[in-house]
Amino acid sequence: MRTEFLREFATLANYGNFHAAAEKLFISQPTLSNHIKTLENELGFELFDRSRNNELTAAGSLLLDGTQAALANIDAAVEACHRLLEEEGNAYPPVRLSVFVSRDEIYSALETRCPYPYRYTKYEMGKPHLYDFVQNATDIMCTYLLDRFPSLKKEVEVMGLHHARLGKEPCSIAMKSTNPLAGEALTRQRLRGAKIAILSSVEFGYWKSFLLDALGSDLELEFFPFPVETPDNLRAFDLKDMLLVSPTCMINEFFASRSDCAVHETIDGETLYMPESIVWRPREDNPNIEHVVELLRDCMKDQ
Repeated sequence: MRTEFLREFATLANYGNFHAAAEKLFISQPTLSNHIKTLENELGFELFDRSRNNELTAAGSLLLDGTQAALANIDAAVEACHRLLEEEGNAYPPVRLSVFVSRDEIYSALETRCPYPYRYTKYEMGKPHLYDFVQNATDIMCTYLLDRFPSLKKEVEVMGLHHARLGKEPCSIAMKSTNPLAGEALTRQRLRGAKIAILSSVEFGYWKSFLLDALGSDLELEFFPFPVETPDNLRAFDLKDMLLVSPTCMINEFFASRSDCAVHETIDGETLYMPESIVWRPREDNPNIEHVVELLRDCMKDQ
């Protein structure tokens, strides 16, 4: 049973309707609904009576009391651990990072240059970008350039998070080896009318905007969402007659070694770069967050 689902359950019980609770949690209403249904399936009973304006069931009320007490105990225990670390001279807990972009470069920079304790959060495709911040599960997120993602930028600012430019990441283009575009060097004009697969409904608007700006809106490109739940699912993903434009590190990991796929690293002889942002939540009780942000920005400034 996932702790974040219990937090969402408590929030929904407090607000009384899915729309308000989803806004508070910075997730979509369908996502919240799916999480609550998953929780109910795990428990074996309904928490809300959908026929009575989502009132708590008797079992839901009983679980809410226990959930609120359990979450309060967890939060208190975490705070006690932080105080213990301070007393032992390990003043600050590890900085938590969610890394969606430039993984190899960021991992290398932290491994070779970071003197502060840190750890990575689990990467889940399709998860709302700010979900880890809402759940207080991360301190820093390396992601796409917020200036190209207005709705995400607004959410970041509403939540009081800080953000800045980070660097840029090279992208490559994968396709089936039988695709007519596979055999020759890619040019912008050869891409006219191409079908582009986007692997996340959450990121669909960003990637469409980015590619239209980078390649030109006159190419009559078509975009199709194909949400993928986990990175491992990419190993058998069927591109059909579509192209996939994605960070080179991901293309190399999941498509470059496949005999049924071809990969291009340039268009018109030039690399396509995706600009990036870094988002973080400053905390007075952990100044190392700011130190790690500065280190990453310094390491990535020449990219």
